[in-house]
Amino acid sequence: MTADPCKFIWIVGSPRSGTTFLTRLIGDNCDLTYDEPGDIPHLQRGKVGKWHFPPAKTICFKWCENYRVADPIVRKFPNSYFIHITREPQNNVYSIAFPKESAFPPRQFPELGDAIEERMIRAIRMWFGYDQGCRQLRKQLGSRYLEVPYEQLPDYYGAIETFTGIKLTKRPEFSNQNLPQGALEELTPYWQKTPFAKRYADSLVPSESDPETSVTANDNTEKMAISAPTLAPPPMTTPGEKPSFEPFAGNGLRSPTTTTALNSALWTDHPDAKAMIKHGLEAGSISWDEAENLRFFCDQGYLVIPDALPDDLTESILNEILTAWSNPTGETYASFWEGSQKRHLPSQSDYATRHEAKLLDIHMVSESVRAAIFHEQIRRYLTLILQDEPLAFQSLSFEKGSEQGMHSDIAFVKVDEPRNFVASWIALEDVHPGTGELEYYPGSHKIPDHVFDNGSVWQDAKPTGYERLVRSLFAKRSDRYQRLLPKTHYTRIVHKLAKENGLLSQRFLPRKGDALIWSSGLYHGGSKIENPQSTRRSLVTHYCPQRCTPPYLKEKAGKQSTNHGGHVCGQYTKTIL
Repeated sequence: MTADPCKFIWIVGSPRSGTTFLTRLIGDNCDLTYDEPGDIPHLQRGKVGKWHFPPAKTICFKWCENYRVADPIVRKFPNSYFIHITREPQNNVYSIAFPKESAFPPRQFPELGDAIEERMIRAIRMWFGYDQGCRQLRKQLGSRYLEVPYEQLPDYYGAIETFTGIKLTKRPEFSNQNLPQGALEELTPYWQKTPFAKRYADSLVPSESDPETSVTANDNTEKMAISAPTLAPPPMTTPGEKPSFEPFAGNGLRSPTTTTALNSALWTDHPDAKAMIKHGLEAGSISWDEAENLRFFCDQGYLVIPDALPDDLTESILNEILTAWSNPTGETYASFWEGSQKRHLPSQSDYATRHEAKLLDIHMVSESVRAAIFHEQIRRYLTLILQDEPLAFQSLSFEKGSEQGMHSDIAFVKVDEPRNFVASWIALEDVHPGTGELEYYPGSHKIPDHVFDNGSVWQDAKPTGYERLVRSLFAKRSDRYQRLLPKTHYTRIVHKLAKENGLLSQRFLPRKGDALIWSSGLYHGGSKIENPQSTRRSLVTHYCPQRCTPPYLKEKAGKQSTNHGGHVCGQYTKTIL
């Protein structure tokens, strides 16, 4: 194809994000063809006649849907560059929902009527679909993609000039602009007969080399391409390689001599795991019940220990947690959501019932908690699964259900061997339906780990703009929050993968003192709280082999032994109290 004599600049973004204003800003600063009000709303700069197409070095075209057809556009117009303008999510959503209002509705949104609320929900989903779709262009286009925040537009003039090669000498005020309206479907037949329009229209038709490409101008539904992996364990060895094993002192099972043999994963994920269990049973190092539980753990990714803790120990834990929330020593921390912000603050009693409130590292300040997380049966299975003395490196105490979206711990919990850790969930009271009980997908630990845009199995700890927006609008309405949160990118992928692999979710309804141990790869989350007054007191602890190190622990000297046969370390509280 002959190279185009001009540069094509494609402006994309969510509706009401500033795409028109940015197009006008660029167009007023160069010999450029762009959209303007009139009979021909797109690709029309002429001041004489209905169609005047002057020889121009740059053609600027704005249509929010262009992100959907970036591939065919680039093929038809090789000299193409995309500018994605973003806007503060809450303002953008309000503008979509109420485009002609002189003033937005009050920000005390949960108190508004259901009709307005439904309007906002539709606007949120529309914004999210456009925002995520446009952001995918970053990986696709590389240096031909520029993201510009609407609120910081003056700070990006230099970047826009460098990207477009256009000097922005005119910088008009938004309020003075006669903003153009219209979209592709409004173009007149006259414009559609032009050569440029024909090439553009042709680019919207799937080519034989792109059988999966399709475009619908009015389809605002988010499109996400997610491949469906088979239910198979992650690869553990190179082709033809046999893992070598040696006994682990104290339990008779066999563990890998090197972590590379099992790809830094739990031995229970290895294809030979059942044979290893059989060996331990025949050697008399594990009981029949332990062998059955370990086989179940290999297949399902979790195991349940009924009556793991005696009542007196559970009561002692509850009392010490209550004291820790009041924070008399100033050593304990809590995390919770306050509007759109996640807080990590010294704990206070009134924080316990905040949204997703967690008391952090309680195992570092409570002797009863240390006794519980290393209690006889729990410690036994931890040692069998980890093939090392367990290191408790993070604990979370909940007063209420978390309502956290479905996820795998691998995405959020970091150790230097990514899959080589487990978690325990201990019920500190009887759990009843509707209290936000633990929900999980049995067998989901066999699904290969999801790799995020950063190339890692670990997700950025910062919440997405969508999560911040939903939390800010629905902080007081857990039903609406729960309804919208699964639309987040990662949680949506998790549910999709589980469904494609034929998995069904289950909910854990334990009695006080029961414990559940799950694999690092198990998909789990908090179900919806039906009764806002209910509690779901529980204790969650993450463990890794004692030889491993979490990233917050720069020196292994930070690991401390306990009186209960395990080791501990803490991110917020460094020393055992």
